[in-house]
Amino acid sequence: MLEVGAGTGQDSLFFQENGFDVVATDLSPEHVRRCREKGLDAHVMDFLELDFPAASFDAIYAFNCLLHVSSADFPAVLKIIERLLKPGGVFFLGQHGGAESDSI
Repeated sequence: MLEVGAGTGQDSLFFQENGFDVVATDLSPEHVRRCREKGLDAHVMDFLELDFPAASFDAIYAFNCLLHVSSADFPAVLKIIERLLKPGGVFFLGQHGGAESDSI
């Protein structure tokens, strides 16, 4: 499975410890270094430049990271994710947040 926006690798490590083959990516070299210290296969990559062959992953996990993608780039990022998934693969997108209100 691929985790995009892995941060320091907490979720990737959980998946790896539970039997998944995991590849973690993050834009931050420091975060990738910390992922590697945990024994993860980790790479510095931008969402728009996920450099893996097509149909490389059975699953892609993105939790609280794609909110950093601009509205203009979001469709392109989703196309890249779709290209990386094997047929029938699973994509999990989790976003934290809620409706904003002008009232206090």
